[in-house]
Amino acid sequence: MRKFAIFITLACVIFPSCSLLKFQLNEEGAVPLTKTEMNIRVYTHTYISTFFAELEDAVDSLKQVTDDPKIIGQSLVWLMNNESAIQSAVFQINPKVALADTWLLSIQMVNFLEQYGEKYFGSQTSILLEPTRKLNIQITQAAKRMLSSKEYNNMQDFVSKQSYQSHITEINFSRDPIYAKWLQYNNMPDTAAVSTVGSLSQVIAGFSDRFSVMGGQIGKIAQWQLELASLYTGITPETFKAIGDSANVRIDEFMALINQMPYYLDTTLVKISGDLQTITEIMDKRIALTMASLQQERLAIETMVAREREIIMNDVDSISVHITHAVMQEATEMLKDVLLYLCLLFTIILFIPFGLGYATGRIFTKQKFQKKKKQNENKTDEDLQKDE
Repeated sequence: MRKFAIFITLACVIFPSCSLLKFQLNEEGAVPLTKTEMNIRVYTHTYISTFFAELEDAVDSLKQVTDDPKIIGQSLVWLMNNESAIQSAVFQINPKVALADTWLLSIQMVNFLEQYGEKYFGSQTSILLEPTRKLNIQITQAAKRMLSSKEYNNMQDFVSKQSYQSHITEINFSRDPIYAKWLQYNNMPDTAAVSTVGSLSQVIAGFSDRFSVMGGQIGKIAQWQLELASLYTGITPETFKAIGDSANVRIDEFMALINQMPYYLDTTLVKISGDLQTITEIMDKRIALTMASLQQERLAIETMVAREREIIMNDVDSISVHITHAVMQEATEMLKDVLLYLCLLFTIILFIPFGLGYATGRIFTKQKFQKKKKQNENKTDEDLQKDE
């Protein structure tokens, strides 16, 4: 009770400061719900317990008549989805919207089983369909009893249209909120949708109901999830128990081993010490043998290197004499070639200019002589003409 009182106090402090909830949760100035709205809220919060009991009994009855893991698993999924859906429908701010949504869910459940039940549950569909129809009749009668004739007809028309427009066709279904559709159907603006959530006592009672339902369902959901896992994986509770017993045995053996650990540790250390000493002695002997072998190999390498060096030096002497002789021969031949080329060069330098001068002089002299001779011949002809 103390924890619950602390939680209520925190809720009263936090929720008024939320920008999405513009309500003051205090008795002073709070507008309580009308008698009709309060009756609807009380009934829907009570109806949810009946809803859970009917569906859970139906699924238990189905398990009694079939051992098909597929049908049983699908019935558990159907149960959990519907129980989650009824909580979302019932615990809404507006009691009338909560009633309409709960009524709509009951119709959708009946339609689903009638149209698609065979696909998931086979011949056992009737086991689930009977309590579902019963729940639909109960919520229909309650709505007729708590609402005025006009309100009842209006809500019935709304629910019928919504059930026709939004079908549940899969076992893993999700439902859209109907709040906006309710406002649109009744031509209500968003600002006038919710005028009050009730007095402080009414709000606390609503929270108490909601947390009570949620607390009661947590354990059941965990159990159903475990049962689903066992159906799909083949691991039964007996298997878990066997695994637990085996783990306990292993833990006991481990604890016994830990208790004996000091004795085993001392024995192991003594054995390891002896083994290490033996290994050390063997390593020392092998290292000594290796060093001796390396020493012998080093002496052999030095002897071989000295012998090869002597052979190489002898070869170097003979090679140097041969190279010197070859170089001298090549130098002599090269000197001869150089002298020959020098002679040719001097010949070209000295005789070519003189030869060219001599040839040029002869050419000029010859031309001069021929010219003079021609002049003499012309002069003789002129003299002959004068004599005549």
